[in-house]
Amino acid sequence: MATVAFCIAAAQVPQRELPAKEKPPTVTLTFFAGDGHGNPIGAITQSDLSLLDNKMPPRSVVAIKTATELPLRLGVLIDTSSSEGRSGLHEPGAQAASDFLNQVLKGPEDRVFVVSFATTVNGTGLMSRDELLKFKIDLTPGGGTALFDAVYFACKERMQADPAQPARRVLVILSDGGDNQSRVNHDQAIASAQKAGTVIFAVSTSENPNGNLDSRRLEQFADKTGGHAFLHLSGKDIPKAFSSIRKQIENMYAVTFVPADFGQPGQYRSIELKMTSDKRVKLRAPKGYYVTAGVP
Repeated sequence: MATVAFCIAAAQVPQRELPAKEKPPTVTLTFFAGDGHGNPIGAITQSDLSLLDNKMPPRSVVAIKTATELPLRLGVLIDTSSSEGRSGLHEPGAQAASDFLNQVLKGPEDRVFVVSFATTVNGTGLMSRDELLKFKIDLTPGGGTALFDAVYFACKERMQADPAQPARRVLVILSDGGDNQSRVNHDQAIASAQKAGTVIFAVSTSENPNGNLDSRRLEQFADKTGGHAFLHLSGKDIPKAFSSIRKQIENMYAVTFVPADFGQPGQYRSIELKMTSDKRVKLRAPKGYYVTAGVP
């Protein structure tokens, strides 16, 4: 049985303060800026960015906020299916996830939840750092794998159920990427993350040196939501992957804008975010979002 105890300057557009009922609906999009070698870049402002929402420039950009201005909503999803019992990366991954959690929660408003999944999905509520320090979870492997259901649960029941406020919403998946028990499919799980404005990072526990369907699933989770998948790892690579995720979370940005048109509830809208001032800086953001009722 494995038991685990568990930049920058903001840019603001001056605006006349409007009554709440007069304020136009806004969209908040999180993104990352790096040098292409895994190192975050600071001091991103509005003049550095080009944004297209459904291939149209937004009506206005309201603000760019940095990680220090955004509370963290973090979900850690740990695969406890039978296949994990055969992986030499499961226990190092669980320990690295525990160390990661102890380091990444810093602000008084930061919250985390932990989900273990095999045939069924079991998740905690949102916890503060103090509550996390008292938390223990049984990670003994056994059973089938419901990865897609776990992602769907985390996004629908935790991220979307959280009060609607700008935040860094992040899921970290520790899994080999297999699934043989879920009721929802891969596309539905990805859509749930996009609807919740959630970025997904994946740390693979697969010891298969070749690319396969399971690895591509993890890559797609990350690519569609603006995160990153760490694949084909050794035991010593696992802590480095979690360290990289922590640094990226600590250097996230969020841009809030008013769309040129608001679209219909449920509509999927593509997003294209580019750097205009320095082409050497690489931006990573979700591929799109879904319009929600009342607020795009």
